[in-house]
Amino acid sequence: MQTTKITLQYSSTFHKVSSGIKHYLYKLISNHSLWIRGDVWEKVIEMYINDEILAHNVFTYTSKEEDRKKIVRNIVFCQLGAITEIMAIFSVNLSLAGEVIQKFVVKYELPPADLEVLLTTVSGKKDKEVRVMTVQRGIPAWLQEVEPSSSAIKRAKKTLSELLFKDKP
Repeated sequence: MQTTKITLQYSSTFHKVSSGIKHYLYKLISNHSLWIRGDVWEKVIEMYINDEILAHNVFTYTSKEEDRKKIVRNIVFCQLGAITEIMAIFSVNLSLAGEVIQKFVVKYELPPADLEVLLTTVSGKKDKEVRVMTVQRGIPAWLQEVEPSSSAIKRAKKTLSELLFKDKP
């Protein structure tokens, strides 16, 4: 399932330009039968959420339960926002998308207004070029203090798109 998550993560990022047209990875994989399965979306979403919660050390950041809940809700909303954009790009059935998203809204006790915002994203136009997803609910103080660091990033000799879209001889 980790491969599925990573594929989704990069599907709207990597592309090959041919005759001046960008051919995104998602166009190659979006028609696969995997994407009509709710259980796949649920597992991937849970992985996205858990990865973010762990990455931000939410449970060690504050000892106040209410503060932790607020941080987790913010993370969940942002992750669901990113996933709903991917679901829209993949033309996921609206009923399926709504059902999957609603499970996480209920599980993490997000307000009904958040569900409405998320479902609006899924039902948006799907024939547009990939859009940059921006979901804003305010930046928590702990996140404002985080400095980006690229010291741990190591560059590969070829980009992922070069590896995936390598022209056959």
